[in-house]
Formats: sequence, structure tokens, C-alpha cells
Amino acid sequence: MRTRTLRRTLVLGLALAALCPALYAQTGAASITGLVSDATGAAAPGVTVTAVNQATNVEYSGTSNNTGSYTITSLPVGTYVVKSTLTGFKTSTTKAIPLEAKQIARLDFKMEVGALEDSVEVVSQSPLLQTQSVTVGEVLGEALQLGADDNPVRQPQRQTGAG
Repeated sequence: MRTRTLRRTLVLGLALAALCPALYAQTGAASITGLVSDATGAAAPGVTVTAVNQATNVEYSGTSNNTGSYTITSLPVGTYVVKSTLTGFKTSTTKAIPLEAKQIARLDFKMEVGALEDSVEVVSQSPLLQTQSVTVGEVLGEALQLGADDNPVRQPQRQTGAG
């Protein structure tokens, strides 16, 4: 009887342990990934890339590796301003970028030589086709597009892509 209870407890424990990674992976968090290069197009390692949530002012950051690749994971849904910094280079900053649940946004940065006080605004848009994940999902929301006079124009959109 005691062996049977021990066996059941062990099986239940193993089943729960096997489910934990699957439950963790099902968060609604978004990610930002991309490449950082210098003015010549060579990889720029050691660049700190920081995403600031505009609603909470919480910072999430990552550092580019030897190939210039960086990834910032576990970003709650929201709007972010992303910047890249490295001593001896100008700080590059994006406009506010909305991130949806499970979205993987790609932002590449090109670092320019300059003083820390100098900054560059990066203007890029996440691709509609996300190649960073094979998962197919659907995002419903409003697209914010700039009109001819650079004023935002909200348009409903239905987007399918990674998610």
C-alpha cells in the first residue's frame, strides 16, 4: 500500500514537472530581436539595446553578441521606445512601437560614430511577415500609419503572422 502511494505521488510529480515548461511557454509576452552593425556594415558586439515600456516606464534590455545579434524577451504587451547605446557611438532611438501578444518584432540598428550626447532616430517598421518563428497566429487591432502630412491615421487591420 505504501509503495503504491509513493509510486502515484512520483508519477503525479513527474507529470506536473513535464507540464511546467509548456505552461511557461504560453505567456502572451512579446519579443524584440535584430542585428546591430556599425557604419561599415560590420557586426557591432557589446551594444546595449533597451526597450522602455511607455505606460510603465519599465526598461528591458539585451546586449548584442559577437555577430551583432540581440534579443529582448518577455516583454508585456504595450508600446515601447527602443534605443541602442555603446560608448563612442551615437545613441539610436526608435519612435514608439506597439507590441502585441506573442509578437516577435525585428529592429535592426546601424551605429554611427559620435559622442554619447548625439542621438539618431531609427525609422523602421516591423515586417508583416515574421520569419523569426514558425508559429502561425493572428493579431487583431488598429494599424497606425502616417498620412501624407505625417499625421497618424488609424486603420483597422487583420494581420496574420508569427505569434
